[in-house]
Amino acid sequence: MTSAGTPAEHGTILDLIQGSPVGDAVDTPLPSTPLEALQNSPLDPLLDAPLGDLPPLPALPPLPPNPVEALLQGQALPGLPGVDELFKPLTDLAGSFGTGTFGSFDPTALLDMSSGMLDQAMSMSMAGLKVLDQIWQSQAAQAAQSQGLQAQSSGTELSERGTAISGTTQTAAASVARGNANLMTISESFAATAVAAAPMVMTPPGQAMLLASAAEHIKAAIGVVTQTRTELNEQTLTMNGLAAPVPVPPPPAPGPWRGPPRRLRSLSRPP
Repeated sequence: MTSAGTPAEHGTILDLIQGSPVGDAVDTPLPSTPLEALQNSPLDPLLDAPLGDLPPLPALPPLPPNPVEALLQGQALPGLPGVDELFKPLTDLAGSFGTGTFGSFDPTALLDMSSGMLDQAMSMSMAGLKVLDQIWQSQAAQAAQSQGLQAQSSGTELSERGTAISGTTQTAAASVARGNANLMTISESFAATAVAAAPMVMTPPGQAMLLASAAEHIKAAIGVVTQTRTELNEQTLTMNGLAAPVPVPPPPAPGPWRGPPRRLRSLSRPP
């Protein structure tokens, strides 16, 4: 048996709800669009109001400073040195030696040209000594030959010194240029790291990462400068060895003119 008041006496649960005070709400059709739902809500009067009558929007709080912009401008962040101060050791190290370029005046080219001129002069001198040995036989000729050979030896050494000094200078300049290029690479690497760390540079982990990167790059830059100075010290020692004076024989003292040698007089006579 079914007891009185159960849903079976009213058919279904929906019939029970429709027969209740909320039955009208159940039969109300749902809005087809969000706008229709708003029009059927208490906000409907505001939808047709002109823009000038809308209440002003509340003022938003100011945004925090942009850490990326502050980083790129080298501004000092809380608890962190300015990026320009972190870059300063790298720029100071880069300025500790020259550029490695000669500019418009290249002294090594002048040295090479001087060595070439000495080689040409010695070649002509040797040819002259050979001719003189064939046509002049005397003590004076032997003295001239001896002095000519001494001058030839001094000229050869001077030419070799000039070539060696030129090569040493070029090697030192290449060392400086290579050191500058390595320092530039290190600076660019640190700049890329600083830009990458900018979004979180306001946080303690971001600051720690940036400072650690700066220390690492400065250590690498010191290594480059140390290597470059070591190479320059080696070139300096080589240059000091090349700076020793080269013995050059004095010019012969002028003597009384006695006419050309006998062999020359015989050669100058007409047949």
